[in-house]
Amino acid sequence: MNDLIMNLSKLKPFEEMNIGELEALFRKSEACIEHYHSGETVKHRGDVCQTLLVLLKGEMSTEMQGIEGKRLVLEKIEAPGILASGILFSSEPVLPVDIVATNHAVILSMKKELIIELCMTNEKFLRGLLKDMGDRVVLLAKKVHSFSLNTLKENLSRYLLEKAAENNEFTLDITKDELASRFGVARPSLSRAFSELVKEGLIVQEGRKVKLLDKNGLKKLGDF
Repeated sequence: MNDLIMNLSKLKPFEEMNIGELEALFRKSEACIEHYHSGETVKHRGDVCQTLLVLLKGEMSTEMQGIEGKRLVLEKIEAPGILASGILFSSEPVLPVDIVATNHAVILSMKKELIIELCMTNEKFLRGLLKDMGDRVVLLAKKVHSFSLNTLKENLSRYLLEKAAENNEFTLDITKDELASRFGVARPSLSRAFSELVKEGLIVQEGRKVKLLDKNGLKKLGDF
């Protein structure tokens, strides 16, 4: 099976479709494959959203940039993934963020008309698309709660616990500059938050390696 088709089959709207149905999508005139290089902007904030973007290979991020150039990374999306599924059908289908390729990315771009056709003729696709939209609403609510109500140290505690999962130690897969952008803070602020967790005996840090010494203490901070 083609790797791109295999990745497409892993996504909620497509997971109940058979191989023949998935292959047929690639032959539709309303669907096309697009390639983007690392650092290339796929869509700009303010662009009208007229297609469903399906990330089949690579990684992308959704970002916002302020007047002074401050950049906030809202989400990292690894293949396979779907972008802008809810915005496509909103009353004002305008992208609120920039979508940027963080490495070589391959996208299946599907026009809105094709998505409507699939929803009307394929109940499996419709159920999967609605599930994806619902999951994104829940994720957005969690992010809003985190950014608006939690301190940086609380957000960092949650992040470390999620990255560690069942383990007590792990290696950060992004730089502190990237992590600071994700939290919408300056690098020195993030470094101070790490230092505070170290001083409180909650973690040990050596470069990108982080060891959790007190998960219960981190859970209290992260409001788990």
